[in-house]
Amino acid sequence: LLELSGNNFPDFQEQILSMPRLSVIRYKANLTKNLPDKMLHTECMQLDLSENKIEVFPPKKFKFLRLTNLTLKDNNLQELGEHIDTVDTLRNPNLAENPIIDLPSSLYNLRNLGVLVLANTNITLLSEELGKLQGLFSLNLRGTQLRRLPEIISKLPLKRLDISNTPMIADKAYIKYLKQKLPKTKLIC
Repeated sequence: LLELSGNNFPDFQEQILSMPRLSVIRYKANLTKNLPDKMLHTECMQLDLSENKIEVFPPKKFKFLRLTNLTLKDNNLQELGEHIDTVDTLRNPNLAENPIIDLPSSLYNLRNLGVLVLANTNITLLSEELGKLQGLFSLNLRGTQLRRLPEIISKLPLKRLDISNTPMIADKAYIKYLKQKLPKTKLIC
């Protein structure tokens, strides 16, 4: 474990990447805006970059061979890069509280995703490609501007779906429809 949170680093401390045995890197609550163009690590499974100022993710060359948990909560991300699917071990990305408007189609290629947190983002539409995420069991859309979910949502093995504080909850007929389509899912309104 490497804990570097709350140090107000303006730049990512690249020497971290030369510590090969790290399995957890906590780098939250700094002032980091830009990440290095090349970020490679062989052992890190959990990377917490939350509460920074990061605008672009992932960097051009990002290869964390064992990364499962990625926290980018509360940054300045407008969008995810198209090559997010290079992190093919990713299971739990937390993208909450970012001004993200849309998700790249490459995100839907991450077959290992189990939990996807998009709470309090500017997402207004989810693609039918969501159906590719056959391992997705928890989807947090709280506080987004979504009015409808793609029809494919009923084909996912969702155990938990949070749509609280979205425009969807005002439409009682739609909520009833979702409950019928997702009988095994805990629907949080």
